[in-house]
Amino acid sequence: MIMRYCGNCGKPVNTNADYCLNCGCFLNKASACCHFCTYCGNPVDPNADVCVRCGSVLRQQNASRQQPINSEFGELLDIGLIIVSILFPLIGFIVGAVKKSDDPIKAARYTKAATISLCVEIAVILFFGLFIFLISEM
Repeated sequence: MIMRYCGNCGKPVNTNADYCLNCGCFLNKASACCHFCTYCGNPVDPNADVCVRCGSVLRQQNASRQQPINSEFGELLDIGLIIVSILFPLIGFIVGAVKKSDDPIKAARYTKAATISLCVEIAVILFFGLFIFLISEM
């Protein structure tokens, strides 16, 4: 069984574990008191960029500790971009393509909203076109 180490308490944990059984720290996010390398378990300086024992980059662990400034703003922005994707499908496709590498789940939402909107718009155009054609034939 491959093991890694908890960034909070330094105890070994299973590679597939979501949290440490010893301290309860979630492993997918570095804890605010991360004092151990998650690769080798060596105690490290919280401000260090590299583990002195194994050479693993710790900067990613330290960067992941930072919380977003305002998560409500991010949620509102996400909802706003979905609404824009529905109203203007081309913008939805562009935003989906741009966000694909940063956040694939949100990118899929924008693209899905734009696709549904485009299909509805095409259906409405075809319906009104058929309606106008049938009226003009009478």
